[in-house]
Amino acid sequence: MVRPYLFAFTTEGKKVDYVRGNPSACIQFDEIKSRQDWISVIADGQFEELIDPAAQDRAHSLLETAAWWEPGYVRTTIKGQLRPAKGMYFRISVEAINGRRGIPGS
Repeated sequence: MVRPYLFAFTTEGKKVDYVRGNPSACIQFDEIKSRQDWISVIADGQFEELIDPAAQDRAHSLLETAAWWEPGYVRTTIKGQLRPAKGMYFRISVEAINGRRGIPGS
């Protein structure tokens, strides 16, 4: 069985430091239409930083159609210090998926 992956982009920071030290990852996705009509999915897996340029190019090609990640790639100041906007690509090797949903009209 081929294991599914979730590809993502982020900038250096605490979350990257944490997953480098403990690659176990959990990602939650929600779609909320109303208080009764919603879906929540959680994917558990392993973090893998993409260092190989070919793997980074592949991740970039998968993500470039969406602009949702662009706000995270701006300069920010933390405790008076300019945080470098050094980006990195990673993937989560999905090991388990669980979810719940609301029941419209309930």
